[in-house]
Amino acid sequence: SRFTPEKRVHLLIDALALLRKQYPLLSWRMRIVGYGYLESELKRHAYDLCGFSPDHVVFITQPPRTELRTLYEQSHLFLFASQSETQGLVLAEALACGLPVIALRGPAIEDTVAHGVSGIVINSPQELSDAIAQLGTDTACYARFSAAALSAATRYGRAQHGKSLIDLYNNVTNFS
Repeated sequence: SRFTPEKRVHLLIDALALLRKQYPLLSWRMRIVGYGYLESELKRHAYDLCGFSPDHVVFITQPPRTELRTLYEQSHLFLFASQSETQGLVLAEALACGLPVIALRGPAIEDTVAHGVSGIVINSPQELSDAIAQLGTDTACYARFSAAALSAATRYGRAQHGKSLIDLYNNVTNFS
């Protein structure tokens, strides 16, 4: 992600602060991957304001694109707080790696993430914290969401996406 206000990374950090208070025995680590002018502010928010250690909240700044798949595959969940996405390609990438998505409700989210199936669509940091705890502690639920994520990702493969574009083109040209 870009470390800019519209990506709302601070909300993810705040949700983890709630998670730590409400579920102190839950073991976790958050990796925040991206770049941008708010990086130092986000680190201050995580480390100074919320009191996290760099072992619990890890910032990975602008990794090579070749490492992104590995970062997805090493993850357990994909958290998404932006409400300004029009396509949300990272959501499809996460689903393709079998990651359940927990995302703040916004445009394009519910077109990609099936609430209660391949992910959880939330409205607040508290709901985000609760969703992390749910998927972090219920292995059967996690397995269902992960399988559904892989299945949902097939809609974004080259063949399916190409067919969708051709169908759209045909509909537009036949409309006139």
